[in-house]
Amino acid sequence: MSSGRKVHTSAVCLIPPESVWGQIQRIRAEHDPAYARWMPHINLMYPFVPEDEFSSSVRQLEEALASFQSFKLDLAQFSYFAHGKKSATLFLEPTEHTTGSLKALNTTIESVFPYCNDLSSRSVDGFHAHLTVGKFPGVRPVEAAAAKFANTWRSIPWQVDSVHVISRRGSDPFEIRHTIRLHDAHSSATTDARRWGDSSQEDSAQWNAASSSSDWGLSSEPAASSSSEAERSSFLSGYEVSKYPSVLDGRQPFQFGSQRVPQRDLEASPNAAGAPSSNFWETLGQEQSSSSTAAGHSVAEAKPPLPDGDLGVVVRKVDKWLRKTLRNPRANLPRKRRALESAIRPLCRTQITLLEEGQTLEQVVAQLEARRLIRIDAQQKVHYLRKRDPNQVERPRMTVDAYSAVPSRDQPSAYEVCADWVCTPLNTPTRRETLLTSLQQLVTRREALSTEEVLLHLEKQQWIKVDLHTDKITYLIE
Repeated sequence: MSSGRKVHTSAVCLIPPESVWGQIQRIRAEHDPAYARWMPHINLMYPFVPEDEFSSSVRQLEEALASFQSFKLDLAQFSYFAHGKKSATLFLEPTEHTTGSLKALNTTIESVFPYCNDLSSRSVDGFHAHLTVGKFPGVRPVEAAAAKFANTWRSIPWQVDSVHVISRRGSDPFEIRHTIRLHDAHSSATTDARRWGDSSQEDSAQWNAASSSSDWGLSSEPAASSSSEAERSSFLSGYEVSKYPSVLDGRQPFQFGSQRVPQRDLEASPNAAGAPSSNFWETLGQEQSSSSTAAGHSVAEAKPPLPDGDLGVVVRKVDKWLRKTLRNPRANLPRKRRALESAIRPLCRTQITLLEEGQTLEQVVAQLEARRLIRIDAQQKVHYLRKRDPNQVERPRMTVDAYSAVPSRDQPSAYEVCADWVCTPLNTPTRRETLLTSLQQLVTRREALSTEEVLLHLEKQQWIKVDLHTDKITYLIE
């Protein structure tokens, strides 16, 4: 049974066949900061349950997807998300042969794990499938990049016949842990623990067979869509999302209004194909009252759970600071987004230690001496007694993001990290005091989280509201 936990080290996603990665990876290698950590992918659910719950979770997914039909799509056109004035994400927009297949797949998976609904609850439009290829410093750079790539891009046909459950451990890249075949695929078996960088002859054979089909001709033109320009634009994470028709036909990217449309419970559910209901766009224009009861709804709107790990710690710290400040009649909270980001930046710095509760660094040093890895004489001078076995696999050095703040079975202990280090120290502290200083830095992880991401979670909790046109902040905390 699921614990209800979700982590950012696992996901459920679609991964295109490696035989078509070439075009995608050439762009990502230069422009995507997550190139080394993620394979090319379309996330269906992220974050997802911890890896130690995969066994039962995969069985649930297999049952839910047992009758879900495989489907075709094309990666033929570029779109982008605009995150304010100085940040934008370029992505490939999947064009479905059967409209609504991706949303229906997301809805099916979400019905099994309703608490992992981050991708569908970020905007009023719900789930927006995309394959990220790069990050750019604003709208103009991302439009220029999209124009450049569109000129030489060859449409990629893709038979979606598998859903993958992936995870990463420590600083390693994501790996495929389970593969669930969709209905009518060549195999319905679940394949375990396949690293994403390894090729599969079976996958290649399936792809070659699919590519030889007469209805899979390559084309540089995106598939036609019956939806209107407005319907093909949406919000993601509270920011403007613009389709990318402007470079192709000279039109300006569609701007979907200046106000964030708050998440709400729609009276009518999506249809079987995952498309918006008939009253979807009417509901979109309505303003949300302070509570569902005041607006005439019988069911109160549920707030998403607070995030886990470092982000959850920071969000709680900011919430505490906001409430304390609001209680002070003489205090004035920032009224603009940029000012609020500057005010909370010190709160967004976290420090996590590998030391267990009650454990001290002096105890770790005593362990190192007891295991005869080091010796400290009466003059407090440090002697290093053991060298690393040259045949031993080297553990990655402790870096800012080397280990998760959330304890896991894969996270090394403070002693293990220190023992590994003293066998081949980066420097050789000769005094006990300087050794303690070096080891303290080794077992401590410091990180500055994104103020933008923190503000997004404050909005999701309905503690603040940001006007996207004026950047004005409205505080909703009582």
